[in-house]
Amino acid sequence: SSFYRREIFARPSSEAQAEAKVLRGESLETRRKIRELVNEGVELFRLKDFEEARRRWLGALELDPECSQAKKNLELLRSV
Repeated sequence: SSFYRREIFARPSSEAQAEAKVLRGESLETRRKIRELVNEGVELFRLKDFEEARRRWLGALELDPECSQAKKNLELLRSV
C-alpha cells in the first residue's frame, strides 16, 4: 500500500545526493549496490522475511555507515 512506501520505508536518495557521494570518493557501483540492498530489504520486509530484510540493510550500512535509509528502516524494523 502507499502507506508503506510513504511512511515506513526510506528509499535511496536522489541522484544528486548520490553524485555528491561519488565526489566524496564513493563509486557509482557502490552507490548502486547500496540502493539495491536497501530496496531488497524493503521487498523482503513486505514479504515478512524480517531477518533477511535486516541483513540487507546491515549490508548497506557496511558499505556506507551513514546510509540514512538503512538506518531508518532498521529502526522501524525494531518496532515490528
